[in-house]
Amino acid sequence: MSESSEIVLSLSVAGMEQYCQDVLRQARNTGHALTQLAALQSLIASHTQPGATQSPAYQEIMALVERHAAEARRRLLEESTAALVPALSRRQLCSVVQVHVSLSRNGFHQAAIAAIVRLTAAERHAAQSWAALWCADATRRAEAASGYPGALNLEAAGIPATDYAAMRDVSLYLADALV
Repeated sequence: MSESSEIVLSLSVAGMEQYCQDVLRQARNTGHALTQLAALQSLIASHTQPGATQSPAYQEIMALVERHAAEARRRLLEESTAALVPALSRRQLCSVVQVHVSLSRNGFHQAAIAAIVRLTAAERHAAQSWAALWCADATRRAEAASGYPGALNLEAAGIPATDYAAMRDVSLYLADALV
């Protein structure tokens, strides 16, 4: 028996469907499931023999994984939007930041816009005022801490960069919504 440094995997549409369902069921949350499905897509794409990528089985398996990933993305966007509505309405920094760090920049933009339209006009104005004031204060403190005109030193000012990025984005999106 000789030792080999590689293995060959055999994937079927039915087996991949079951695996995707297992990933969705066992993942800690929708974001983790989406990450696992994206990794699966990458693994399959990068380790399939070049000639096999044109086969109907490969195309069907990749389409199946993409369908599950697209559904997970849709659910993640809806969950994030649902979390942002009360976070903005109640002006909860930690909740806004939590959603911001869990999404891509584009994903956060989509969730924020969807959440903003669900707020009442009064909630939008209050959230925009809160975000603008928070950003102005953070910018002032970070500029004072830097020692250089126009430069920010968030760390020296005691402002987490994640907080600043989330609030800056929210402030911009709310300002755009009020125009």
